Amino acid sequence: MKSDRRQIVVISGYPKSGNTWLTRLTAQLIDCPVKGFWTQPENNDISIEGKERKSEYRCFKAHHTFPILTKSFTDYGNGTEKVIYIVRDPRDVAISALFFFKRLRGKRTFRLLGLNWLHNKLTLQANLTGCCKLVANGGELPWMNVSWADHVESYLDSGALIIKYENLIDNPFLECQRILNFLSIHRSVRDIERAIYLQSFEKKKKEYIKRKNYRKAYFLRTGKSEQWRDVFSKKQNKIIVSACGDVMQRCGYL
Repeated sequence: MKSDRRQIVVISGYPKSGNTWLTRLTAQLIDCPVKGFWTQPENNDISIEGKERKSEYRCFKAHHTFPILTKSFTDYGNGTEKVIYIVRDPRDVAISALFFFKRLRGKRTFRLLGLNWLHNKLTLQANLTGCCKLVANGGELPWMNVSWADHVESYLDSGALIIKYENLIDNPFLECQRILNFLSIHRSVRDIERAIYLQSFEKKKKEYIKRKNYRKAYFLRTGKSEQWRDVFSKKQNKIIVSACGDVMQRCGYL
């Protein structure tokens, strides 16, 4: 990769925080390909698209903590790396993780999470509690072996551009402008609005369903914020807030 002098943009975030969406949106904004998952060129990641785009940039998706990410630049980078980090309320992360792991339906995944709804018929709430504990404390699963708080905190003072998932939903145009300013790239209002439209959840989901790519359609799910308010119990909220409260407060979630 070092011999490739095209500029590298890495979009990182804790799993289930909107990484795929922001990676594709950023690539659409700057008209470059999404090459896939950082440090894993053989990984046919769901974010990959835009191979036909000719650009001096390349976008990658990542879930690394900041120290691990910057260390990887030695072997995989070329000195041009720009890092954008997406952060999402950890309570909504837990809900998104619940539906993601449910779709996987793998016995080993359930055992690692302490979730066994296919085998012991546990309730949805019990499984959600398990996902809350995973987000709050970390676990044995790849990329979720650290807590949400430790992951996020590693980026807050790193110099990376921090994008809040909730702000991206509420005012995507403003967040796109922030991304472009960070990368020192100019795009017209029309170009920005077009990128937002092309990467909207509704349009992408319809597109995948039309192509019968139900895996990608399911992966997108709803693209909403504050879903936790409708489903969380006091116990579940306490699990996450007790472990992640300080960082949540820094991010404006408390």
